Amino acid sequence: MTEKEYGNFELRLEYKMPLKGNSGVGIRSPLKGDPAYVGMEIQLIDDVNWGKLEKWQHTGSIYNVVPAKTIKNKEIGEWNSIKIVAKGRQITIEQNGAFLRAGCPGVSWRAP
Repeated sequence: MTEKEYGNFELRLEYKMPLKGNSGVGIRSPLKGDPAYVGMEIQLIDDVNWGKLEKWQHTGSIYNVVPAKTIKNKEIGEWNSIKIVAKGRQITIEQNGAFLRAGCPGVSWRAP
């Protein structure tokens, strides 16, 4: 999380997922509270080894809101790349060059 607020932005990052790892990228969230519930969290998880997951819990999903259309994780321990673009209400997510998700129907937020 950052102390500065952003309206539209593009975030690119690389990460390695450990075996049974579970993480996420918090966006459009206040500094206090769990981003997955008080804002938006883009889910990052070991989709293969974690166990039973709901559709909205897979990598690239807007956690508990909108599921990713596909999963494009690399093997455990390899570097993955993710690009998150937020433009107004539109959230676009790409992982390892593949389109995972666009839009965020039903979610309300106010840009700073």
